[in-house]
Amino acid sequence: MVNEILNNSINDFINAVKETSEYKNYKNRRNNIMANPELRGKTAKLMAEHYKLLTTTPDSKLLEAEMAFSDKYEDIYTIPEIHDFLEAETRFNDMLRDVLERVTGGLSL
Repeated sequence: MVNEILNNSINDFINAVKETSEYKNYKNRRNNIMANPELRGKTAKLMAEHYKLLTTTPDSKLLEAEMAFSDKYEDIYTIPEIHDFLEAETRFNDMLRDVLERVTGGLSL
């Protein structure tokens, strides 16, 4: 169980993340996708296929597979709303990764 001090800090962290431009942009772009059934379906398909590629492709073939994937789904990637959502998601995830690296580094893990 998380002690009260840590629990309060976690809640403060969550609130701080929600105030970042990365979070706000991601949330806004995600809401735009979710409000449009066609875009939602295309985005879900793209993300599911990309996840499958990442989890089934050997590292030695990943670059080649990524390039082929980009070519195959270029028509979806170039839809402005989907492109903007994916870019916002990447920036948000990069921010969270940086935070995790700082936390693990600070704990000497």
